[in-house]
Amino acid sequence: MSPTNLPQLSRRSVCVAGALSAGVALLPFTLAAHEGKRAVIVDGGPLYLRGVRLGEHAVLRTQGKVWRETSQTSARRVWHFEENTAVSWVESAPGQVIELRTGRIQLSPSQGGRIIEITTGPVEEILSAADPMAVIATSRTGQSLIVAAGTLTPSDAWQIAEHPTTAALPVGLSEVRVFRTAGDDATRQVFWTLRSPWLSAWGDATPDARLIWRGQGQLTAWRHSKAIDLS
Repeated sequence: MSPTNLPQLSRRSVCVAGALSAGVALLPFTLAAHEGKRAVIVDGGPLYLRGVRLGEHAVLRTQGKVWRETSQTSARRVWHFEENTAVSWVESAPGQVIELRTGRIQLSPSQGGRIIEITTGPVEEILSAADPMAVIATSRTGQSLIVAAGTLTPSDAWQIAEHPTTAALPVGLSEVRVFRTAGDDATRQVFWTLRSPWLSAWGDATPDARLIWRGQGQLTAWRHSKAIDLS
């Protein structure tokens, strides 16, 4: 089934790099590989929407909040965070890119108090032009790339694409990131939700305690490897 033959679900449609077979509309959908060809980074592709510019650098700035998630219903203590991360990309193989990230996150309790700073990276992540965990969704809010730590159902993907700041993290997934094209070609809007273990720096917690992070910001590219202020 080609993208143009997908069922008309509300106002939404989905564009995938490949074809969805008939009869699997209710299963998690994935991006098919470009068989027999070198994968090309093109407009609308998963790498392009991710913000990839080979040999270039970018700065990822996000802000948001983090709170406690447990099986027990209790008052949740909200913390705020700001992230500043430097990002760069190099091609590792045809159709593959290594993304290198390094930066820091500063956290502060909503009622004031000491700031916790977390150094992030260096982290290397291999990106693929045929990422099986990526979905390109086109909705009334524009074109978005959704990258998850696992496969997504169509209903979850569309909910995340249209409401990235409020959509719940699907059960069984630890992370979902959304990259949305902005007005200029050098900027991507970024939204992410992450479920992580409890941080000991925040004190003791019950064994089932987890942290839910939700943030949004921008990934802005620059063409030269000059130093950039991450403060």
